[in-house]
Amino acid sequence: MTKDLKIKLISKHIADLKKSGLSDEIILNAGIETVSLKSLKDETGLSATKIASAYRIPYDPGYSRCKLFYEDEKYIDDNGDKRPKYYQKKGSVMSSIN
Repeated sequence: MTKDLKIKLISKHIADLKKSGLSDEIILNAGIETVSLKSLKDETGLSATKIASAYRIPYDPGYSRCKLFYEDEKYIDDNGDKRPKYYQKKGSVMSSIN
């Protein structure tokens, strides 16, 4: 694992991305990075209730999604409802590729 990768992402996020088969080079070139819970709220409006951490996946200028990790590590809440695994700013749209 490269030093640059450790600067941009916490170890849990690196492990998650590596499970998808992504190399250090791909992760770095994609600009994926850990975001603070304050930044998550500022960027998406999502309240950080029970969210432990998140990383941002940029797709194009003005559009990115964040992968969420919960304190209890479950994507189902106490009522049996699904919690979001990914979140982006409400109303944001990825531009189409021509």
